[in-house]
Amino acid sequence: MVDTLKEVSMLLVICHICLPPLNGISPYGKDA
Repeated sequence: MVDTLKEVSMLLVICHICLPPLNGISPYGKDA
């Protein structure tokens, strides 16, 4: 389960970086 959680976390991070954050609570959106 740990590996799956890590993969999901990485996917979420990549999505936030590649795609514009739909929500303003994303830290990546603030940095971008």
